[in-house]
Amino acid sequence: MRKKGDLLKRARVYSLFYRTLKFRAIKYFSVKLINKSDTKRLHRIKVQTQKEFLHDPTRSDFSRSLSYAFSSHVEGDIAEFGTQTGTSSISILAITEILNMQTFETKYSQYKKIHFFDSFAGFPEITSEFDQKSHHVINRIWKKGGCVGLNFFEFNRVMNKLSATARFTITPGFFQDSLNSQSLLHKFSWVHVDCDLYESTLCVLNYLFSNRVLSEGAILLLSDFYANRGDSETGQQLAWREVAKKYQVNFHDLGFVGTMSNAFLIRSYNGRY
Repeated sequence: MRKKGDLLKRARVYSLFYRTLKFRAIKYFSVKLINKSDTKRLHRIKVQTQKEFLHDPTRSDFSRSLSYAFSSHVEGDIAEFGTQTGTSSISILAITEILNMQTFETKYSQYKKIHFFDSFAGFPEITSEFDQKSHHVINRIWKKGGCVGLNFFEFNRVMNKLSATARFTITPGFFQDSLNSQSLLHKFSWVHVDCDLYESTLCVLNYLFSNRVLSEGAILLLSDFYANRGDSETGQQLAWREVAKKYQVNFHDLGFVGTMSNAFLIRSYNGRY
């Protein structure tokens, strides 16, 4: 006959085993439900984006500027720095799929791949004095680990599932680390910079201009140009002003687009500083 102490120990083990299984089951199904929800959400966005594009290619800022990059035969691929929830990423993918198919048979056609860059861990440690004094950082709208969206595995799975013909790469990691590899030196005809902070934006812009990967005639779209109540002494406005001066960028300001964005057409610049 088993002793009472042995029965209690066994009961505790069974209880712990049950709780562990229950926790893992809840976690598994919760993640599965979230993944399914993200797939449905982004699928709706893709279908709607393509429908609107086929009806009117000039309707949105993305479709209009991406159409320009293809029709004007600007050399290079498409890039997005900062993917977060995948909303803009799937819109870019949706439009690029159509444009690649439309231009495939033309004499000067060039298939454009898409390159996605993100930390997949939200914002880095905010150390720049220009970021620290900004409205969004002071009010904790932007903070370390903030604005995190889909993680790398979720983003990769959803994009692969929803991509019909588009070819793309995904580069994870904070920009100061991920943009150091020479293997990442692709020519770009259209770039969407959605990394908010002055320091992160400066890192991306320095990478683009110092390595001369922005083609002549490329579109550069700064997504949070008018964040921080439009303060020109912080964020993307300050980063752009410094980089434009540093690399002697000859550009055409296309103006206010979207909610807080500004677009630029890059004519020429000096690299390798």
